[in-house]
Amino acid sequence: ARTKNDSRFRQPRLVPPGELPEVVAAMDLVIVPSLWLETGPLTVFDALAAGVPVAGSRLGGIAELITDGVNGWLFEAGDAGALSELILRAVREPESLARLRKDLRPLRTMREVASDYSSLYHELTDATVSSRP
Repeated sequence: ARTKNDSRFRQPRLVPPGELPEVVAAMDLVIVPSLWLETGPLTVFDALAAGVPVAGSRLGGIAELITDGVNGWLFEAGDAGALSELILRAVREPESLARLRKDLRPLRTMREVASDYSSLYHELTDATVSSRP
């Protein structure tokens, strides 16, 4: 309610799934200020797939996907001051965002992830069977 008539803020809107890649790609930075562990942070995946760097909490899956200073920035969960500094940095140093965007790498496909899991599973089960007397 406090931001309703403030031109610095946009009111949230639901984005149809088909429009999400285009909407995210138009962003400069995606901020994911989670306060709890996220094992598969879909928002981070959406941002990286769209080629947009992420500023996220240094927790769980976010910290596994974001390498601080490479494809985004990390800050301690709940540290509003640190998040504020990152936002100010993005505004004051747009070249830093351009550098992050330039260094983004394509995400692994589900086929690649499944293949890795399958290889690991076979490696572990073969090792278990081989170690039996």
